[in-house]
Amino acid sequence: MLQLLKRLFGNLNGTTGTSDASQCDFMRASCPIEPSYSATDLYFSKSSCLQNAVVRGDFERAGILVRESLQYIEGFVIETCHSHGSFDVRKIPPLEQGGRILALVGDEEALFQLEALVEAIPELEPWRTKIQEHWEDFRLFNQIEKSVLEHPYCLQTEVKSLVGYDDGHRIATLISYLEKAHRIQRITEGKRYRLVSFDSAQGPPWAPHLSQKSDTKVPTNAELIVSAERWNTDNEIAKGRISIEGSGCWLWKGTLNSGGYGRITRTIESRKYNAPVHQLTWLEHNGGVWPPGAIARHLCRNRACCRPDHITPGTPLENVQDAQFRDGTMDVSIHRLPPHLRERLIREGSVEWNGQIYDLL
Repeated sequence: MLQLLKRLFGNLNGTTGTSDASQCDFMRASCPIEPSYSATDLYFSKSSCLQNAVVRGDFERAGILVRESLQYIEGFVIETCHSHGSFDVRKIPPLEQGGRILALVGDEEALFQLEALVEAIPELEPWRTKIQEHWEDFRLFNQIEKSVLEHPYCLQTEVKSLVGYDDGHRIATLISYLEKAHRIQRITEGKRYRLVSFDSAQGPPWAPHLSQKSDTKVPTNAELIVSAERWNTDNEIAKGRISIEGSGCWLWKGTLNSGGYGRITRTIESRKYNAPVHQLTWLEHNGGVWPPGAIARHLCRNRACCRPDHITPGTPLENVQDAQFRDGTMDVSIHRLPPHLRERLIREGSVEWNGQIYDLL
């Protein structure tokens, strides 16, 4: 297994052909690895774990593994030179993909350590340009996030001009990393993507009423669409999981979240999500994309209802006003608040304006 990992991650010259492999086996037999030769094994072990963490999208763990692997690279170089007479390694994941991960998680200290390591070891000279690329990634990650936060729902193609960088392929790659790290969200719009920051007051576009205590994740807009394509309301009615009531509501008889909304667990790309049933039925019957930043307004005020024409997309403010106007609990003076304070009122429940306290309820 160790030799397989070395062939995958190290790509040593002379390990690709049968005769070359036999020569390497002979060299290892004549120069057996002593107990002190542990750095190479640890390096490949960390590299393998790093690759697995990246595949899982666990970038926090991946950053830790990059840091841990740095302490073994010098020993790996020394042992390789001793065994093979030179350092003919073509790929070093911690110096390549690992550097980008450090830039993604904002670990400047580890990037400095990476740079110092490459500068100190002559055999790593080919990777010096990579270090400069990682510092550029670090800058671009920050610039992209800042630009998307300041320009919610901008087109992905606009990001180049927003950050002042001409390489669209590189920008798209970094955006993909930011999306996998759940820092920004890409929303499909025909053949284009719009971007929104997870920190934006206008996004991300998922239903905020889903339980935050669930072990499953809340689906993004794009994942909701994928889930809706596999959804069939008629089948759910036939199975008795949707009951058509005399009131006209279609009640979900399956699992309800803590807020009383119907939800169903869907698996998308091996990950489980709590998908809101009423949004799935709406998407199926309206044949469109859930509007960016919108939540579901139940016009019937029945949270378990999933009848499409009882649901309409809207803002959080509109949803709260629907309920409070119907309940008779909304103070009409709230409408005098400036728009940004009304939005803050929805988020925080209370605001102060002109010396007066305005409470949501």
